[in-house]
Amino acid sequence: MNSLVNYIMESGISLSLFALIYLFFLRKETFFRTNRLFLLLSVAFSLVLPLLTIPVYAPEPLSLPQVTVTPYANLLETVVVRTHHLAGEVESFVISSKLILELYFTGLAIMCFMLFVQLFQIYRFIRKGTVLPQNGYKLVLIEKVTSPFSFLNYLFIQNNYQQIPGYRKMLDHELEHIRQGHTYDVLLLDILLIFQW
Repeated sequence: MNSLVNYIMESGISLSLFALIYLFFLRKETFFRTNRLFLLLSVAFSLVLPLLTIPVYAPEPLSLPQVTVTPYANLLETVVVRTHHLAGEVESFVISSKLILELYFTGLAIMCFMLFVQLFQIYRFIRKGTVLPQNGYKLVLIEKVTSPFSFLNYLFIQNNYQQIPGYRKMLDHELEHIRQGHTYDVLLLDILLIFQW
């Protein structure tokens, strides 16, 4: 259990540091492919980093000349340290119980359920909407008033999209997401979010 908790914490800290670098230095940049590459490599590095053992310089042990010890003359009395009764019980409860693991798996189940709900909503949009096959993608016209979005090779847009000012640019933007496989990036990050909740 400790190794799983350590892995999640180390990976989470690494992801947080990379996210801060992105937010402060790269978020407003227009080098979209470079930003995407940075984000994907950050995720990969953060998943691998906790598995690596990085050797740190350790000084060589210092050997002292042999010392003669008189029996029982250099020994200290035994010192016993006791905790207060309640604090000791709380500590043993947290260490010995599976509370942390149960809490983690409860959060994991909730996050999986949330992803399932989102995927089910997309499925409902496809099923209830009007699907128009286009050149390399499928246009899905939906009743709900929403900004255009894409998932895999589906482009979702409201029925009266021609009345939206600048709709052509929005469509081009979403088509670029489809061409670059943006959905796979989002799914990867969603799966990572499930485990790092």
